[in-house]
Amino acid sequence: YTVDLDKPAAERWIHVVKPHIRSLMEMLNVMDPIFDGLIQSSIIPEIPVNFYLELAGKRLPDDIFTELKGIADAFAGDGLRLDSLVKSNVFYELVTACTSIVARDPIDGHLFLGRNFDWGGGFGTDPNGEFTITRLLQEMAVNIHFQRNGRTVYSGTTFVGHQFITN
Repeated sequence: YTVDLDKPAAERWIHVVKPHIRSLMEMLNVMDPIFDGLIQSSIIPEIPVNFYLELAGKRLPDDIFTELKGIADAFAGDGLRLDSLVKSNVFYELVTACTSIVARDPIDGHLFLGRNFDWGGGFGTDPNGEFTITRLLQEMAVNIHFQRNGRTVYSGTTFVGHQFITN
């Protein structure tokens, strides 16, 4: 997919999310209660999760928050909520770790980042015995080419609904 950085932030990702909305909603429906429980158990349980999300959303870069809000608004009819998108964008960095490898191509100097994303165990299995989140994330992995003025300025891989490049 191509994300046009010259478009308004709220519109940039709609065409990327649309073909994957079913998988995104299924992933969020599985993960939302897990996110909520982990957030509350690791901070102050008496404070509502939505308060944390309001704080987290305000701490995101303006463009990222506006992109998330644009996605949530565009797919509100499908049940997509902004707080779910904020949770899924900050969750991995807050409560998990993964193996990462950074390498530089000795010929052209390009950098490569590889991560193993330890999603899976502990998040449940589907009727076939596969890790539910792993299966869904496989369906949601996308390569993005970010363009400005019609030229690709960088490319990366991420999951639909996640505004940060993952590898």
